[in-house]
Amino acid sequence: MATSNSKDFELDVAEYIEEAFERCGLELRSGYDLKSATRSLNLLLADWANRGLNQWTIKEKTIDMVANDNSYNIDSTNATAPIDVLDAFIRETINNETTDIPLTRLSRSEYSHITTKSTTGKPNQFFVDKQLTPSISVWPTPDKSSTYVIHLNVLTRMDDADAATNNLDIPFRFYPCLTAGLAYYMSLKRAPERIYWATVGMSVKLEFDATSNVLLIHLPADSTGDEYFDLFSGIPNNAGSGVTGDIDFTTVGHSSGDAYNIILVLNKNY
Repeated sequence: MATSNSKDFELDVAEYIEEAFERCGLELRSGYDLKSATRSLNLLLADWANRGLNQWTIKEKTIDMVANDNSYNIDSTNATAPIDVLDAFIRETINNETTDIPLTRLSRSEYSHITTKSTTGKPNQFFVDKQLTPSISVWPTPDKSSTYVIHLNVLTRMDDADAATNNLDIPFRFYPCLTAGLAYYMSLKRAPERIYWATVGMSVKLEFDATSNVLLIHLPADSTGDEYFDLFSGIPNNAGSGVTGDIDFTTVGHSSGDAYNIILVLNKNY
């Protein structure tokens, strides 16, 4: 049996969104659907960055030390791209001979407690200041120029999803993770539009999950039925503090042999 001998399968933004909608049992029907899903996709990428999942975006950055200057932007070409510095070493070149020495990372408090930040010498410690434009501070302050070069392994931000035709800056093994995550994000934006049910022996409460749950509907025991809410765009999730987007099912008066079957039809709540 012949195989394809190709390894170039790749989705663009529109295809990720279409797949996520299909997993929710929905169709991508409007420009707003695409805009909303693209926004969710970029928020998902930001969440991955906070978790440090994007190890494929680690870049080596170098900074030439300048005498009496102890603070530097981490990335001189895209100053807001760095997320974190994983490790660092300093390279010193004397008479064409180089020596690499690892640098010890300091916390904010440890760096703040250094009373002699102006002390000069060969840097052996560093502190990462995670502002909107991340920077690195070294100690001691360099006592030479054009001799010390700091090498940094920097976790950097992934490229945004700006257009439906964009491909994403992720390896193929993360395609399923991205699709599943986007489908989850989109499911949080849905409101119940129709409910079909059958209960035997017990009643069932459906509640919007929050710090204090909010009742969506209480389905009576030993009943079958359907409710339609699509004439007014579904029942919005009006739960307050601690709202998660989940719908909790709670049985009332359950005993052995009781059962229920519930189908929810969800649609976007604009």
